[in-house]
Amino acid sequence: MKAIERIFEYINLKKINKSELERKANISNGYLAKQLQRKADVGESILVNILQNCPEINPEWLLTGNGTMLKSEVPEQVAVLNNKDMIDKMCELSAENAILKKEIKELRNRNRTPDVPVGSRLPKEYQMQELSTLPLMAAEPQAVYNKTLKN
Repeated sequence: MKAIERIFEYINLKKINKSELERKANISNGYLAKQLQRKADVGESILVNILQNCPEINPEWLLTGNGTMLKSEVPEQVAVLNNKDMIDKMCELSAENAILKKEIKELRNRNRTPDVPVGSRLPKEYQMQELSTLPLMAAEPQAVYNKTLKN
């Protein structure tokens, strides 16, 4: 991306029109649109005028595309909280952590029923029944069942 495209990105962000920027930066009327149309480079003096008249533009971004567009922008990963905000956030998270630990403990206790087989906690219709009480589909399964009882 060329500097002229970055200039138009700035214009769009600030919601100003190109002639407003041209006036502000002492650039000939129509120069920016013509350069964009040609996909041409912008002269050094034009860039200097823009940077002098738009001090919030990050020069590195305008020239190379690296960094953030505006000087005052802080990348999200680098956003820093002040000490009071960090302490408040730590207290909030600590309280939330304590509540969650308590809920986990209650859930574990609610699910514990000592000396009761796991399947018996299910509703009656889902519990396993003794094989001999189940209706058999054919004589062969009964024979297999009887054989296992003998062993």
